[in-house]
Amino acid sequence: MSYRINYTKDNLPTLSYYDGNKEIRIHSAYMPQKEAEKSVEAFSDNGKNIILVLGAGLGYHLRELSKKYPSKAIIAVEHDEEAIRLINEHFPETFNVVKIANSQNDISYIFESGNFSEFNGFALYTHRPSYLINKDFYDDFVTDINRYASSKISDLLTRIEFEERWVENIITNSNHLKNSLRINSFFGKFTSCPGVIISAGPSLRKSLPIIKSIEEKAVLVAVDTALPVLCKYGIKPHFVMTLDAQKHSIKHFLGCSIPGTILVADIVSSPDILNRYDGIRALSTTSKYYVDSNGQNKRETTPFAAVIEKYCGEIGDIQSGGSVATSAFDLLLNLGCSSIILFGQDLAYTGREIHSSGTHHNCSWLTITNRFTNLDTINMNIIRKRKIKYMKSCIGTTVVSDYVLNLYKEWFENSSALVNIPVVNCASEGAFIENAINISESELSEYISKKTYPAEIIEKIKTSEYQKCRINESYKRCIDFLIMSEKMIENGKSLELIDMIDDDNEINQYFSSYLKKTKMYLSRNKNVESEKKAALFATDILRAIHRLKKTINKALIGGKGKSYGLS
Repeated sequence: MSYRINYTKDNLPTLSYYDGNKEIRIHSAYMPQKEAEKSVEAFSDNGKNIILVLGAGLGYHLRELSKKYPSKAIIAVEHDEEAIRLINEHFPETFNVVKIANSQNDISYIFESGNFSEFNGFALYTHRPSYLINKDFYDDFVTDINRYASSKISDLLTRIEFEERWVENIITNSNHLKNSLRINSFFGKFTSCPGVIISAGPSLRKSLPIIKSIEEKAVLVAVDTALPVLCKYGIKPHFVMTLDAQKHSIKHFLGCSIPGTILVADIVSSPDILNRYDGIRALSTTSKYYVDSNGQNKRETTPFAAVIEKYCGEIGDIQSGGSVATSAFDLLLNLGCSSIILFGQDLAYTGREIHSSGTHHNCSWLTITNRFTNLDTINMNIIRKRKIKYMKSCIGTTVVSDYVLNLYKEWFENSSALVNIPVVNCASEGAFIENAINISESELSEYISKKTYPAEIIEKIKTSEYQKCRINESYKRCIDFLIMSEKMIENGKSLELIDMIDDDNEINQYFSSYLKKTKMYLSRNKNVESEKKAALFATDILRAIHRLKKTINKALIGGKGKSYGLS
């Protein structure tokens, strides 16, 4: 199977694909340019801002699409590297106007290279000769890119909903930097230790005895949901992780105290948890690392975290796949653990239950049970509302799961394939995780070292010293800016103020979360009049001023700084 270049009477290159003696013409043998012009003329983008092309050929249609839609992002997907090489040989200018992807791994490059807030969908252009040669590849690519787009949209909506709270939580939590550890102090210190993630799936209660037996032989990291279960059984994890910025997460910690367990709290976590936790705290930040379309390494971190790092030094990044357990996975990688062992990571409704007994959720449901409604009924009522999916269990049976849990299952499967240490799944009757070692608890001893003492390592790290935190300097600068902003808004200068915010990277990090929704609206509606723009931004800035004054004032008082009399 190969490609062959032929030439028309006008000396234009055209392309054929040979499968044995069978020839498939990728372009017209006589007028490939005219063919592309007619095809593109009949195509409509339907107002979408990205055109996804299935099949590149020699790029005639790609160049015509770029002429017709000069302001659109055009992405071509081509299965065969040979075809891409031939485009570069005959029409290298194509690469100036079109991005060409060759595998599913290129999907992230496609999205990270542009402003996703302007994304409104794909217009699909199918180059039929190329498509028919590798139909399954192109169909799978479309499925994957749609799934990725849905994930990016979900992430964007989450940011719009929660970013303001994240910024305010970071400002409030910054007072803990002077008396808390930083998670990067632990990185790389546990190279001989197995790492254990303890999640709150239904199988956890069956695993408690084996977890208890390895307390001092592995680094135990519990997700916050699992903490009450471990507390009742007398298990002392070395770390408990929490990420949630919302106040209800404190319920996982109420009535549960485990001396010596270090709270690993993302700096956006609910301040109630950090304020009320009576043990040692270690702060972390959530960041995402990726390679953009230009091959450059990029770091995307929590809004406002860069300001904290500027004045207080690095805290330590943990990448997340959307849940505390996925963050715990990355934490153990950063610690340098020799393996990652999963307990309670059912990723399914094992035994038709949502969580292990003993979690906050189950305890709260007990208060509403009666002779007509028991825990089984409550669990089943919740499960029936989910988008159910059946999958293979660790013991070869079928287990009930759902769409969201399956996404997390895929995350663990992909991550298990990428890391160079064994990932061991001991989730009993939970979902079978591909690329992990799915074993019973009786087989676990092979992966547990007999000569590791994680508690001793932790004791040495507790004495770590850090760069002095000068974050109050930034807060005082922001307060001066807030006072000036109020005056500019009063004088109808909100658009000039937006330019000032955009030009000052530090001040922009205070305001960006409050302006995100309006900026996204304007990026999708280009013809909004200046007067309306000014009114929208004025509303956002006034809300930001009110919220930031209140939050910074509390932080300054908590840090014994001057409050500036703000109200």
